Amino acid sequence: MEELDRCSQDQLVWFLAPTVALCTQQHEVLRSQLRAARTRLLIGADNVDRWSEKRLWDSVLSGVQIVVSTHAVLLDALGHGFVRIARLALLVFDEAHHCRRKHPANRIMQDFYHPRKLSHGPASVPHILGLTASPIQSKPKDLVVIETNLDSICRTPRRQRQEMLKFVNRPVVKKLFYRDKDDDYHQHLKAASRESMALRLLRRICHQIAPESPTGVDQPSIGTPLPTGGYEGQLVKFRKKAVHVYDELGAWAADYFILESIKILKQGLDVESPFVFGFKDDEKTKLLQVLSAIPALMLTSFRPEEGNEMPLSPKAECLIAFLAEQDPERCSGLVFVKQRAVVSVLHALLSQHPRTAKQFRCATFVGLSNSAHRRYSMSEMLDLKAQREALTELKAQVKNIIIATDVLEEGIDVIACNLVVCFDLPSNLKSFVQRRGRARQEQSTFAVLLSDPNSGENKDKIHAWQQLEEEMIRLYQDETRCLQQEMAEEPTENVTYELNLPSTGAKLTADGALGHLHHFCALLPPQPFVDLRPAFETQQNELTGMFTATVTLPNCVNASVRCAASRKAWQTQKAAVKDVAFQAYQALFHAGLLNDHLLPLKHDTALDEEDPIDDLPAVVEVSTQHDPWLELAQAWSCPDCHYTTISLHEDGKNGPSELEFVLVSPSALPAIKPIKMYWSECVTFTLTLGSPHRVSCPKPEILEVMREITQLIQRSIHSDQYPDHGNDFIALFIPSSESRHLVKWLETNGGRNPALDHFRAHPATPCRGFIRAPSTYGRPYLFQRWCNADTTVGAGEIELECAPLPKRRNFLRPETLSEGAAPANISDGEAALLRTERFCAQDATVDRLPIEQARFGLFIPGLLQHIEMTLVAQRLCATILRTVQFTDLGLVITAISCPSAQWVTNYQRLEFIGDSVLKFVVSQQLFVGHPSWHEGYLTRARAKLTSNDTFAQAAVRLGLDSFIIAEPVRATGKSYSHPRISDTRPRNPSAEKRELSSKTLADVVEALVGAAYVDGGFPLARACMKVFLPDTELEPPEVEPSARPQLLSNSGTKLTNFIIAKVEIMIGYEFQDKGLLLEALTHPTCERDLQTESYQRLEFLGDAVLDMLVVSLLATEKVSVSQGDMTRIKAAMVNGHLLGFFCLDFSTEEEVTDVEEGGMGMGMGMRGADMAKTGLRHGAKGNGVFQFQTKVRREQRYLWQYMRFHNQELAMARERSLARHRQLQGDIRSALATGPCYPWVLLTRLNPDKFLSDMIESVIGAIFRDSRSDLQPCRRFLDRIGLAPYLRRVCVDRVDVEHPRNALQRIAGSEPVQWTVGVEREGEGDDEREGEGDHDHFHGPPSHLDQNPYKYHCTVSVNDEPLACVAGCLTKEEAMATAAEWAKNRMVERRKEREGSGQGEPGQIVGGM
Repeated sequence: MEELDRCSQDQLVWFLAPTVALCTQQHEVLRSQLRAARTRLLIGADNVDRWSEKRLWDSVLSGVQIVVSTHAVLLDALGHGFVRIARLALLVFDEAHHCRRKHPANRIMQDFYHPRKLSHGPASVPHILGLTASPIQSKPKDLVVIETNLDSICRTPRRQRQEMLKFVNRPVVKKLFYRDKDDDYHQHLKAASRESMALRLLRRICHQIAPESPTGVDQPSIGTPLPTGGYEGQLVKFRKKAVHVYDELGAWAADYFILESIKILKQGLDVESPFVFGFKDDEKTKLLQVLSAIPALMLTSFRPEEGNEMPLSPKAECLIAFLAEQDPERCSGLVFVKQRAVVSVLHALLSQHPRTAKQFRCATFVGLSNSAHRRYSMSEMLDLKAQREALTELKAQVKNIIIATDVLEEGIDVIACNLVVCFDLPSNLKSFVQRRGRARQEQSTFAVLLSDPNSGENKDKIHAWQQLEEEMIRLYQDETRCLQQEMAEEPTENVTYELNLPSTGAKLTADGALGHLHHFCALLPPQPFVDLRPAFETQQNELTGMFTATVTLPNCVNASVRCAASRKAWQTQKAAVKDVAFQAYQALFHAGLLNDHLLPLKHDTALDEEDPIDDLPAVVEVSTQHDPWLELAQAWSCPDCHYTTISLHEDGKNGPSELEFVLVSPSALPAIKPIKMYWSECVTFTLTLGSPHRVSCPKPEILEVMREITQLIQRSIHSDQYPDHGNDFIALFIPSSESRHLVKWLETNGGRNPALDHFRAHPATPCRGFIRAPSTYGRPYLFQRWCNADTTVGAGEIELECAPLPKRRNFLRPETLSEGAAPANISDGEAALLRTERFCAQDATVDRLPIEQARFGLFIPGLLQHIEMTLVAQRLCATILRTVQFTDLGLVITAISCPSAQWVTNYQRLEFIGDSVLKFVVSQQLFVGHPSWHEGYLTRARAKLTSNDTFAQAAVRLGLDSFIIAEPVRATGKSYSHPRISDTRPRNPSAEKRELSSKTLADVVEALVGAAYVDGGFPLARACMKVFLPDTELEPPEVEPSARPQLLSNSGTKLTNFIIAKVEIMIGYEFQDKGLLLEALTHPTCERDLQTESYQRLEFLGDAVLDMLVVSLLATEKVSVSQGDMTRIKAAMVNGHLLGFFCLDFSTEEEVTDVEEGGMGMGMGMRGADMAKTGLRHGAKGNGVFQFQTKVRREQRYLWQYMRFHNQELAMARERSLARHRQLQGDIRSALATGPCYPWVLLTRLNPDKFLSDMIESVIGAIFRDSRSDLQPCRRFLDRIGLAPYLRRVCVDRVDVEHPRNALQRIAGSEPVQWTVGVEREGEGDDEREGEGDHDHFHGPPSHLDQNPYKYHCTVSVNDEPLACVAGCLTKEEAMATAAEWAKNRMVERRKEREGSGQGEPGQIVGGM
């Protein structure tokens, strides 16, 4: 509290503890005791290791006075400049004895505290408070070391000392002796009942000796000796751990540990288990395959309930005997062991042994560290069963024994503890004191297991510790000592290099560089078969004995910084490695691969696709839609009148236009393309608008007549009940031919005549206007014929037969033609009756306005909507897109029209194109603009720049949201209101809002980019992209030929030049920069070529180029392809399995010359000239003449043969892919050539490795780069490998590319589809699935295609009814695709059967299984 009062408001008190559990405990105490102060706990659960921006730290620490964390958290924060040492007022080191050597606690002092104090004085550093019960670990001088490191003096508390002693009771030390591993002990273990069969088999597996099965039958040998990496390394660690468990606890424990671990590993195959977080799927499968030689023993001979003795080690028997003597009701104890694996096994032993099972309730504790990035090995899988509530349960007496590692010996508050047992001898005085201090109750016991009662070594060690403890107490109670005592430590070699960044305060030291370098490599893009760790190599000078070191980073790192060497020679290898690690990491920083906090660019905001800044929600509140009629309405106050001629023409008819009108507007309207109107399924009209021309403004009385004419046309298509909203229309329509006689035209065509008068005057002439009757509220009808048309009949008997106007009011889309159609199951006569009505001529009236002109009123809403959409697009192009010179406004209209608008077009197709254009342009720019970035940086930067959040935020920022047409267009409703001046009002942006999804905002941006590309190619697309990505350089990169060194011009090896020449012939392109092609062929495992990077960067570029090529080919195909089909086709064409097949299948023929030798008799000689003509030559052999014949044959050379790699596992994987290719290539080729469907199932069964598809994409990227961004050579390469021809066939032949899973879900409709997927060893359980219902079965592929004995099986059910079951598949994807294909075909067949029999309801599966 005094320190909090002393320090300034922005300073911090930082409490440091060595473990997460201790941090949590101390934080709870501080928070409860210092409630006025704001405290903060920083541990792994907070993802502190991912706080890579200073703004995050500033935000978290704002207003905080006390911070509690581990030492590593503060060290990282200081090292990256997120926290400055000057900001700390007090540093509290709990368990301060750790502050020595290279512990993070000491590094905080040595790297930041002492340099700051030396340069700025004592007032510039925080006060130090260290807390420890054991400042001496092994010798008295340890105390001086701790004092010097902490810049402090060790003192024991004197205030309230007696009060504190009341709560501390020293336990009784008890030594427990057990028999050591002498000859009698080993003979004892060799007894059959005490030998661990599982360990015996495990040892044989690890030494590649045929293991003995329980029946005595030897199994075949497994293979070659085990290396230390991959699953083999896991197995070696597992065996070592099992041996340790056996030595410590005995045979029962070893069997339990081995069999339980295998059981957990097997469970982890089906579910992503937290116990095997660090395992790859193939590692788990291989481990199980190897460990399958160990049978699933049930420990029947060791079951205590059957009276059998549990074979235990003497050490375990000693512990159980001691615990059996304790009072379980009073006991509350800790048992300390060394290794984590022993914790879980000992817990199982005590829980099952008859002498302890009922007396003790055991728990485990191995720490509370919950870092999300820790990876567990095979030997640690049991450790994660430790309970988090162990300490709480011990205090509450729910548990009375906790088995723990040394993580529990420091600082953890276990008040109720009265028994501490050291299963292993403490390693030093510190551990001895710390463990003994856990037992603080009265009459507590501190027991230590010792191996030999006759040897004085262990007893003398405990006695020495007790004497050393007394000396330690004397020293820290001696207040006359001086801090400046000389420290007698063994000499060490210090590497003092530093890199300081004043801008952030980040600091790199040689001690921390090695960890930073490993961290950088761990974040590189992962690849199968690739070891991403830096490779260090040390060399010792034979004359001087000094060491130097070099380091090589993975080959995805830029070649200029991939290798580094130590600056000078050192006495030790450790110092040399620190030197070279510092040089390498410093070079990475200078190459721009680290940010100013000395962190990889993954933590840079510009690259972080998960950056939470200004993230938009799924639904965004945006401005209302821009109303273009407002400007036109305001223009009538000072009009610049323009006339636009409108021609109405019925399609299919020759001759002049049927009708012409004039559109009068207060300003010039933009050009509008001809508009098609769908009157009926057989009749369509086209509205053609001429160019507007300026006219003098009409007089007010003429303008009023124009408004009345417009109102007449507009109301003519409605009933008398249609409300009259006035005639202040914004757009006026007048007849073209009568424009000079509007008054007369209005008098002639306005009003109605009685139908009976028309009949009497012209009984044989049809009525030219709409028919209306009071009974239908004046609704307009089309005249059909007169009924009872006899002039002698009475007026009341004459009738008119009329047909109603179409109910449709949206004539813009053909989809609306079916609206209002009569039911399909009535007769033609009934349909005719439904379509006509009869009215009494005496009551009916006839409009004077001819039907031809009145019908134009039906088309006005669609015409006005086109005008509105065009005005919105024109306004957008004049404001936000003013720098983008669009020539086709129709594309802009399409780009801003959402599907929900129900307009004649929508943005989906353009969005599909724009997405690929964006990916292509950004990828190209990133590739050229950042030559040192590896593929991981490039991918994250592209994801950030092209993310939906980026474009949605840009759309809102620029105001694009007000131009997006999302609501249904007004032309679709019957209540469409002609825009009027009185209805328009200025918009209030702050008050009037609407909601749009953030995805819609992003889609419109992508659609505008696509529209720009369609309108003007890449130049216009880049101009459009620049509007939304103003801070990104998007100009086409100009790279001179000399910008990249010609790697192979002089230094290429013979083999390298041969490879390059052969591949150039194969792909049909000659490279200017041969190094690009060499890079495209270099797999990440090719570590020996230090001058060539791997193909990952080129694969990144080629992926975007391939997308662009596929989209451009789809867009230029003559056959129309819908947006949905384009998306599916693109996904199918860039599918990795298809690209992998083309890589395996693509080859060229080479001529290979062979020489054949054959004998000839003496009389069979030929003249030299004749032999030369036939390719023969003389050869002397004995007395005869022999012929040598050269024979030319053709040999296939495949692209995959030229990939450069150095990895045996990759070679084996490639061979397995080739074996599957040989088996399936005929079927796949046939499907691609003539099949009606895309071969999804065959390709998943082929399952080519990813490096094969990567190779195709990297070659595309290399060609594109070398040709200076020319797509044409890349398109020719796609032609050569067969992808482009197949794409054209897909479009022309309408090949079905829908994935079987999607097709099944579509056919099933609303019926639920259930998937059951599992994995099992080949040959196990197959019989159980045979005959389940009558659903289809599939077994395959043949086992020789892959050596993996574990196969996937899948069952598909629709509405809980099994339809297909497949087994024996190599991958989960293959199993699901195959099952979906069979189930889909089954459903199609059933529906055909149902339709043929006329049974069943739509959407149901008829028939039982």
